[in-house]
Amino acid sequence: MIKIFISTFPRTGSTFLFLKLRELLNSRKDVIFLYEPFNPNLVKEILYHDFHGFIKNDIDKLPKYLQELIRCNDWIINYLRGNCKYLGNYEVILSKLNELNQEIIIKDVHTWVKLHELVKLLPNTKHVVIVRDFEEIKEGFLQWYRQRTWRKILYLMLRFRINSVKSRLFDRKTGIGVKLFYKALFGKDIDPLKNEEVFSKYLEDIYVKYLEIVDDVKKFRNVYVIEFKKLISNNIDLNQLIT
Repeated sequence: MIKIFISTFPRTGSTFLFLKLRELLNSRKDVIFLYEPFNPNLVKEILYHDFHGFIKNDIDKLPKYLQELIRCNDWIINYLRGNCKYLGNYEVILSKLNELNQEIIIKDVHTWVKLHELVKLLPNTKHVVIVRDFEEIKEGFLQWYRQRTWRKILYLMLRFRINSVKSRLFDRKTGIGVKLFYKALFGKDIDPLKNEEVFSKYLEDIYVKYLEIVDDVKKFRNVYVIEFKKLISNNIDLNQLIT
C-alpha cells in the first residue's frame, strides 16, 4: 500500500524530506521508495538533482507490469498538445501500487495539482504537502531558469561519464513545470517565458493557487502540512508520518 505520498510544490524541500525518510527507514528492506514516478523523464533516465546529487529510485523493485505501466505513462508532452489528461492514467497506477502488500513512499512534484482527488482516492495514505516562503521558491526556480544551458549538461555528462542527464534544470519544453501547472490550473497555455520577470509572474500565480489547494485539503485527517520559511529543518520530527 502507499503509506506516504509527498505531493508538493517544487523547491519546497520535498527531496530532502524523501531522503530523510529513506535514511530513517534504511533497515526496512520491504519499503519501496518511488521518486517522481509521474515525471516520464526521471523514470527513463539517470536523475541528477542539482543539490542532492544522484537519487536512488526503487522502481525496479516493483512487479514488471507496474514498472511498464509507469514508464509508458508518457503524459507530459501529450498533455501540452491536448492529447491526454493531466498526469495521464494516474488513477490506475496509484490504485495498482496501493494494492501491493509492501509499503510504498512516493515523492512527486506534479501530483499536487490533483490533491483533492488524491486524498479521496487514497484515504489511508498520509499525504504530505510543504509550504515555503514564495521568495525562496522563486529564487530556486530562477536558478534553474538561469542554469538550463547545454554547457551545464555537457559538464555533467563528462564529469559522471554518462550518456544522458535528465533534470528539471534542462526542461525547456515544460518551462520547468510552469507551463504544465498553468495549463492544468487555468485551462490555457502561457506566453513564451522570454525573461525572468515573465517567468516569475506566472510562477507567483501558480503558487497562489497551490496555497489555496493546500488550505482546502488540510482539513482532511490524512493530510500533513509542513511549513517553513527558508530551509526545512534537519531536525524535523518524522515519527508522525511513519507510525
